[in-house]
Amino acid sequence: MKKGLIILVLLLLIIAMAYSAFLYKNKGLLNTKNTEHGNIKNKIPPQVNTKEARLGSMVLNYPQNAEIYVNNKLSVSINLIQKIKMLNFVIDKRYVSDSAPFSVIFLKNENPDKLLIEKWFDQNNPEGDKQSPFSVISKEKLKINNLESLRVVFHVTDDRAGGYYNLNNIYISKGSDIYSTESFKLPQEPDPVLTVEDIKNIKDYEKTVDQIIQSIHFVE
Repeated sequence: MKKGLIILVLLLLIIAMAYSAFLYKNKGLLNTKNTEHGNIKNKIPPQVNTKEARLGSMVLNYPQNAEIYVNNKLSVSINLIQKIKMLNFVIDKRYVSDSAPFSVIFLKNENPDKLLIEKWFDQNNPEGDKQSPFSVISKEKLKINNLESLRVVFHVTDDRAGGYYNLNNIYISKGSDIYSTESFKLPQEPDPVLTVEDIKNIKDYEKTVDQIIQSIHFVE
C-alpha cells in the first residue's frame, strides 16, 4: 500500500515537472516572504534576495525570480528560470524550456515506526513494484539540518524525466514524517544531442537546486 502511494505521488510529481514550462505563471498559496540573506547556516549560502517558502514544518529559500505553486499543502513545485532542453512526452516534441522544476512533497505520518531513512526507503522503494518505471542508480546518506537523509538517483523512462536526465530525489526523515525533494540530474554520460551550452545550463540548474537544498531547515 505504501509503495503504491509513493509511486503515485512520484508519478504525479513527474507529470507536474514535465508540464512546469506551461504552469510556471501559476502562483501558489504558500506563505512566502523576501529575505536578503536568510538566517540559515548553509554550506552554500542562499542567494541574495531569495524568497522563503514553507511546507509542513520545512522552510526553504528559492530564487526571487522563480515561480511557485502548491497542491493541497502536501507538495510544492518551484520553477527555476533556467533554459534546459526537454521532451514534451504528450506530442513527442523536443524543445527548450524557459524554466526547470524543483519539487517537494510532504508525506505526513508516513513513517509511524520512525525507521531509519535507509530502512524506510528500502521498504518503499518504487523500483520494487512490478513494471515500475524507476531504477535506482545510486544511494548516498546525507545530513540535512542535522536530520538523517538519503539521496537517491533514479533512471526513469524518457517521457517521465524530461528526455535527457535522471531524477535526483532526497528523502528527509523528521519524526514520523517524510519529506522528499525531486529535481533533474545530468547523467554521467550525457545524451549526445546535448550541446555544450545545454550541459552548462543543466549544471547551473543543479547548482541552484543545491542552494535550495542547503537552505532547508525546520520549524515547529
